[in-house]
Amino acid sequence: WLWRNHRTNRFDLVRYPGRWHGDADMLVPLESAHWLAKTLPNAKMTVLRGAGHVPTMTRPQQVAQEIMRFLGGEGQV
Repeated sequence: WLWRNHRTNRFDLVRYPGRWHGDADMLVPLESAHWLAKTLPNAKMTVLRGAGHVPTMTRPQQVAQEIMRFLGGEGQV
């Protein structure tokens, strides 16, 4: 739905291209997340197995580790 419904193509404004998406997200299909990751310049996407729509709430430790890896840390939180 994302590529059909976006109103502008201002992806150049995104300054933080990290993406974390749950493969059990019932609201935004994984296919849409992959499309967005390909569209954003320098994006890196991590699929969180079993996570739903808001992995920052349901899997905060895992998301924090992925953020640390993305920023160049060891991934230990």
